[in-house]
Amino acid sequence: MASRPPRRKPHQGLGEGASINRITTILSLPPPDRRHASPPSVTLNPLAVTTQRDAQQTVQIACWVSGFKVADGNTYWYEIASSPWSGAYYVSADAFYNNGETSGTLSGTPFVDPNVPNCSTAGSGSGGGSKPTYAETAGSVAHTWTDYEDAGGTQGPEIASNQTVQIACWVPGFKVADGDTYWYEIASSPWNDAYFVSADAFYNNGETSGSLVGTPFVDPAVPAC
Repeated sequence: MASRPPRRKPHQGLGEGASINRITTILSLPPPDRRHASPPSVTLNPLAVTTQRDAQQTVQIACWVSGFKVADGNTYWYEIASSPWSGAYYVSADAFYNNGETSGTLSGTPFVDPNVPNCSTAGSGSGGGSKPTYAETAGSVAHTWTDYEDAGGTQGPEIASNQTVQIACWVPGFKVADGDTYWYEIASSPWNDAYFVSADAFYNNGETSGSLVGTPFVDPAVPAC
C-alpha cells in the first residue's frame, strides 16, 4: 500500500478543503444479539485541511473508489456513509490518517486505509458492481427519515405493516423506546437509499407475520454500511 511523501503546506482544493475527518477504528459486523456496533470510521487532521466543521470529526466510510489525483499523487476517494452525506458524496482519502491515528502529522501516513474495501468489491457506491440487498418485513407501520441520527430531516413514505422492502445495510442511529439503535438504509423504490428506517419495526429473523416481541434488534445477515 503506497504511503504519502512529506506533506506540502495544505491548500484549498478537492480533498484538501474537505470539511470532514478520518477512519479511527474498523469494527466487526454486529452479533445476532442486541448489542451495539459501529461501521468503519475515520478522523481528519485539522491541520491538514481547512474546515468549517469541528476539528477531529469522525465520519463513517463505506468504501473507496479511484478518482481525481490530488497534489501528492493520491487517487483514493472515500464514499461517506454518515449523514448528511449518506452515501451520495465522496472525499479524498488523502485528508485522513488511514492508520488508526486521530492526531498528529499526516506525513508518512498511507494513502488509504487497507481495511476499507473497494466499492466494486464491497458492492456499494458508484465504483462498480451490483449492490446486494436484503429482504426485511415490517411488523408494524414504520416511518422513514433522511436523518437516522435523530429520526428527523425529511420524512419519506411510510412502510406498511407486513410490507417487505429491500435493505442495503445498517447504521447506528437514534435510540428508539426499547433501546434499539439500528437503522436500515432502504434500497427499495421510492426510498432509493436516501431514507432510513428503524430496524426495530422489522422481524429481522425471516418471519413475515406475528408479534415483534422477542425478535432481534437487527438482522445479523445485513452488513454495516
